[in-house]
Amino acid sequence: MDITWTMKYIAEFLGTAILVILCNGVVTNVVANGNGDRKVNRLMVALGYGFGVMVSVLMFASISGSHLNPAITVGLAASGYFEWGQVIQYVTAQFLGAIIGQLIIVVTQYKKYNTIESDHLILSTFATVSDEENRNMAWIHGGLSEFFGSFIFVFGTMFLTKHYYGSQVVEQMIAQYTQAGYNRSAVEAQASIQTGGAMTSAIIVLGLLTVGLVMIFGGGVGPALNPARDLGPRLVYTFLPNSITGEEEKNSQWWYAFVPVIIPFIASACAVFLYKYLVG
Repeated sequence: MDITWTMKYIAEFLGTAILVILCNGVVTNVVANGNGDRKVNRLMVALGYGFGVMVSVLMFASISGSHLNPAITVGLAASGYFEWGQVIQYVTAQFLGAIIGQLIIVVTQYKKYNTIESDHLILSTFATVSDEENRNMAWIHGGLSEFFGSFIFVFGTMFLTKHYYGSQVVEQMIAQYTQAGYNRSAVEAQASIQTGGAMTSAIIVLGLLTVGLVMIFGGGVGPALNPARDLGPRLVYTFLPNSITGEEEKNSQWWYAFVPVIIPFIASACAVFLYKYLVG
């Protein structure tokens, strides 16, 4: 079956929506049931993120490549691994998917907001949050966490999915058969049958990597590592009626939003450029 660009956009939309549902859905239930006890709930949030990444990537990798993250899409394009002409469409699909995913959580879980003790924690079920008492330190600490977390995530993604164990042997085999006169597309199709298991294993390991990164950099409610995962749900929170969240006055913390929205783009570009330098 020929995969069209429209099919890829739909896959990115659905994949990002599922990613947000699994990640933020876990955060919502953990915060609502545990009243934000970070020591107890951090592992649950990390596992939710890990499974969210693993499941959504596995579902749509064969269609769109499962970017599901604007920072990854832009980083790949900046390094020549993706077409610039498709970036806007991919990123738009990802942001729309994040918004719809969060709306599904709101529709199905809205009663839980009334059980959460503070407005700060309610916002944390939508987007990343920080302490307003010292904004400079929040920007520095949050910026470093997002940068290194996103850098390791993207760097790991590149090596796990594009330079996995045995990939060089496969590339050499494809080159040899192509030089011998075989059709390259046919050879690649045969090779993909042999490497499918390796790619699946790589995506599972990517989920485990996500668990580790959330445990390290995410606090009790998880990091962004993905601009769509933060900006889409933050917009939903901003425009939700107060009657749904049970708050008298919402604070979307837009002063902090640039950290989880902008920093991952910078980290992704650095990670992809370093990967490209190392592997050629």
